[in-house]
Order: sequence, then C-alpha cells, then structure tokens
Amino acid sequence: MKTRLLFLAIVLSILSVVSVNAQNTWSDYIQETRGDTVVVVPTSTTGYLNTIFHAVMGDTTATGERTNQNRVYETLRGGVYIYDGPAKIDATVPDLRIVAPDGTERPPLHIKTTNPEGGLSKIFYELAGDFYAKNQYFCFALTNNTLDRHAFDPKSEYQTFEFENCVIEMTNWAIIANWSTGLSVKLTDCFVHNIGREASLEKGVLIDGASSLKELYLENNTFLNFGMVVLNRAAAGTADMYVNHNTFVNSTNNPFGCYTQANQIVTNNLFVNTGLVPDYPDFYTFLEDGDKLPKGIINVDTVTTAMKDDYYQFEYPYENDGDRKMLVDRNNAWWHNDFKTMFESGLANPSPNQWNDQKITMNSRTKAMFDDNNSYPYFSEGEWYNIEPDFANYNEELVGKWVEFIVTNSDPAAINAGVPQPIWRTNEQEALTEVDWPILADLSYSNSTLKSGALAGYPLGDLNWFPNEKETWEKRNEREKLIDARDNGEIPTSAKENVVIASNGMSVYPNPAKDKANISFTLDKTSDVEFILYDITGKRVQVKSMHFNSGSNNYQLNVSELDNGIYILQLNTKTNNAGLTSKIVVNK
Repeated sequence: MKTRLLFLAIVLSILSVVSVNAQNTWSDYIQETRGDTVVVVPTSTTGYLNTIFHAVMGDTTATGERTNQNRVYETLRGGVYIYDGPAKIDATVPDLRIVAPDGTERPPLHIKTTNPEGGLSKIFYELAGDFYAKNQYFCFALTNNTLDRHAFDPKSEYQTFEFENCVIEMTNWAIIANWSTGLSVKLTDCFVHNIGREASLEKGVLIDGASSLKELYLENNTFLNFGMVVLNRAAAGTADMYVNHNTFVNSTNNPFGCYTQANQIVTNNLFVNTGLVPDYPDFYTFLEDGDKLPKGIINVDTVTTAMKDDYYQFEYPYENDGDRKMLVDRNNAWWHNDFKTMFESGLANPSPNQWNDQKITMNSRTKAMFDDNNSYPYFSEGEWYNIEPDFANYNEELVGKWVEFIVTNSDPAAINAGVPQPIWRTNEQEALTEVDWPILADLSYSNSTLKSGALAGYPLGDLNWFPNEKETWEKRNEREKLIDARDNGEIPTSAKENVVIASNGMSVYPNPAKDKANISFTLDKTSDVEFILYDITGKRVQVKSMHFNSGSNNYQLNVSELDNGIYILQLNTKTNNAGLTSKIVVNK
C-alpha cells in the first residue's frame, strides 16, 4: 500500500558526471518563464548542482540587486535538487520564494552532497531576506549518508521564514538556527518528522537560538519523532506564540523550551509521548527550568526587567508582567504506559538522585500563575484531555526504542552517550536520502471523544488527517476568534446548533472596565435576555432582564459599584438557559 522512493543510485550516477556549472548560463537552469515565475530544472534530469541558487544568482545584477523583485522560483514535483554547499544569498538580494504545483506526486526533494573539497558544510541556506516555501520536501541529509548540522541561517533582523504544505526531515541539530533579532517562523499544513539522529537529549529541533522569536505560528502541522520545536537557550520566549490544531508525537523534551512568552495561544492540539527526558536539579542545566522545576507542556514564568534585557533584542510588548495574555484550551496530553513504567521501575532513577517526571501539562509555578486571576487576569486555562488517540498505524516498535534512547542518554556520568534518537522511516541506518513517499505515518485516529473534542466539535490535532472536516473548518476564521478570546481573558465557547445566540457570540468592551462595559451580541430571533453577573466565588452580584429584537444588539453593563476583580457574565434567553459566558475584569 505504501510505496518507497528509490533514487540514490541514480543520484550518485548523476553526481559522477555533474557539471561544475562554471560555463553555464542562467538559461541552463530555467525550463520555463511565466510572468514573474521561473521553473527551475532539477539535478535529477540535468546533472546540474545548485540549480535554484544559480537561478537566483543569474537573476541578480553585478551590484547585487534582483532584476525582478517579485520573482518566484517554481520547482518540479518528482525532481531532486542537490546542493554541494550553503546557498548564501546576501543582504542585497530580496526575499526568496520557492513553490511547486499542488499534486499527489512526491514534492520536489532538496538534499545535499559534500562540498567540492570533500568536506561537510554545516548549513543549507544563508538568507538575509524573508523565505517562503510551498509544496517542497526538505531532507537535510547528504548523499554520503551523513546528516547536515542545520538547514537555514537567518542573517538579518526581523525576517520571516514560512513553510506551507512542506515535508521536513532529518538533521543532526536544528532546522533553523535563530541568532538574529525578531525572527518570525510560520508553519502551516507541514509534516515535520525524524528531526535528530544523534545520541543527544536536546538535538532534533525546529528552531534553536538565544534570541526571542517575534512570532511562532503553527497551525495544522504534524511533528513526529523530534527533540523539541523551540529550543530557546536561557529560556528566551516568544513575543507572540500561536499553536493551534497541531499533532505532536514522540519528543525528547516538551515541544516549547521557553518560559518567558508574552502572548500565547495553545489550543486544539494533540500531545502524545512528549517531554520524555527525566530531570533533576543541576543534572542538565542546558535545558533546565529557571526554578529547577520539571517542565510541562505549558511552561511560563514571571518576566523581569533583566529577562527582557537579556532575551528580547526587540521591544517587549508589555510593561507589567500581569498584562501578558495566554489562552490554553482543548488540548490532549497522553503518554504510553511504557514511559510511565520507565520511571516506576527505577530505570531512570539513579541513586541518590530522584528524577523529575516531565510528563505533565504544567509545573506548579505555571499552574499557580494560570489560577491567579488577580495577578494574571488574561491567563485562561480550559479543558485538557488525557486519552489515547488510537492512531491508524502508529509504530509501536518505536516505544521500546525511545525508552532505550532516554535511559541510555540519561546517565549523569555520561550524558548523551547512549543510542541515537529513534526515527520512523523505511531505512533507519543507511541511504538517508531514500525518502518515503507517501509518508509512512497515518496519524488519523478513531477515538470518538477526541474526534469532536476541539472547538466547535472538530477533531483535535492536525486536521490534514481529517480532510473533510478541515474543509469546513477553514471557513471558521478560527484564529481571529482565538485571538479575541485570549485578549479578553476568556475561554472560547463552541458554536452550537438550535440556540438563540448566533455563532458569533458576544463581545465585551472595554475589558478591563472601569464603570461601564458594552455588551454586543446577536439574536437569531426576538427574545427576552437575562444578564447574570457572578463574582469569582460564584455568587450572583447582578441580574438584569430586558427584551431585545433579533439581529445585532448592545447592552450597557454598569460595574461602577463593583470591587476590582474577575467576574463572569452569563447571557441567557428563554430557549437557551445556559447561554454564552464571558470573563469581565473590573479595574478602576
């Protein structure tokens, strides 16, 4: 049923006769030109190395300016594009956009070989402008069956790296090495797998760096077999972090190795077998929590002025720590029993030290912050599930390999000295550039609770595994709804059928309020509406009832006589006695 792409012998034969490209002209690398788009020939049909890089350079003047500022480089599905060194595109060259048509044939494959001197270059692309890739397969392995160190190096301030519907696989360190200021990283509809192959507890990451990200945007992606998504040294956080409808399976560490985030949305995700590395204070300080606590899936700390100065090279968005806005809701956290017994059996409990189990949703500090509505009025934690998804073809053999990897590399006397990180592919040890297409994993699942557990009744996790549901979900404009809920300190409510309140719900402005708050809502039909205001203990402090017509309506809620604090407003109608709710903050 699954097929496997076998092309290594062909590639090697091409490399034996490949041109050095020195005498070639720009047209040798271009198959077709369509307006701003040029179609770049692959190595697999021409024998030319670095064809995309040469297409870019041939499209650039002697003074370093792109002849067409809107240029798009199109690659061919089924083609193989081989590089023998880093493609260095300097600051004088604008953004790089690489795309391929939609289709079922394997996306254009990007791999590397050793450089002309026979050495191993450490990177794939050095980029000074923004980067956008769509429908590409990046395999960061070399034709001599070794792995590259990392793939992309940002070289300027405030760059954006965006991947759409791409497959990303293999590296012995990171995909993006973030040493620049204000980097934004966006992944949509991508499959990222088998990142990392060394005997190392921290390697195999999407983004690594000492600088805070300006934005991390992840929606409808799958991450399978990896170290972590974001490894920010010194725990530098992300100014704006949006993680919605993603599937995370098998990770050494919890996906987000940071705790100084400013804004955060983590909703509708599947977390399966994440945060497997055990820990105890001072064992592995490279990834240690600031308070030496275990690191949960969600990890947050207070942000001091010193942290802002150390971590954020760009302007931190808030003056006060309590102004940060975070929404966590409708996520599933589940771990295989073998990882639980790994701790219970003592395999990962070297005397006299006791490991911290990091298979948790939040540590005690983070949980206390989310529960402190007075200090952190915009921190909202909703529902967590703890259910096995029952994936269509999850590879059970990997579980034992991951246990061995964790245990053998967690020896305090010899950290990172055990077996390599497991991967899931047809050939684990040799011919790393023989990629699997279609991909082996099928992470659709059958659990009925999770299949309707996300907001508005959609499946949790990457909706690309449920294409019919994704088609209708795309019409929801869910990101805007989640951002509004986060900024108001609310838990979003699902749209339901046969209720008087329409799916667009109600909004409260201003929030926090000093004396009055305007309540905007929509009725499907004319009805009496009851407004009930509760304090944080659940006591009713205000009840009003008025008659409203169908359509858009507004109501002025008087809060001038209320004490500062958190309140819950419930809006009921005759046919909906458990209506919409919203958190309201009174701050005079």
